[in-house]
Amino acid sequence: MAYLIAPPVESILALDAALKVAPVQLAKWFGPPSETNYGGAYLAGTLPDVEAAARAFAAAVVDVARHPVAPERSVRAGVRYGGTSTRPGPGAGQFRVLATGERLALKPST
Repeated sequence: MAYLIAPPVESILALDAALKVAPVQLAKWFGPPSETNYGGAYLAGTLPDVEAAARAFAAAVVDVARHPVAPERSVRAGVRYGGTSTRPGPGAGQFRVLATGERLALKPST
């Protein structure tokens, strides 16, 4: 489990990055403005996935703090701040089915 907290805007963008980079569960969300005017969440999952999500969260917070107005900031933040533990290996597909963990070479249609 990870407890992640940051200033309001940074927390939203960083939580987005953390949830996109690893198959973790959002156990509790503290939406800004909280009592401390911060935002954050509890994330649950396997240790490697939680660590990857925490690294992505921290990297996104630092990125937003360094470049508060960055038009090139990716909407798919998880790809940008990706952790190494959940990346596909050689020959594995780029896309992962969340329910089964299966890797796919092509993105499935809805």
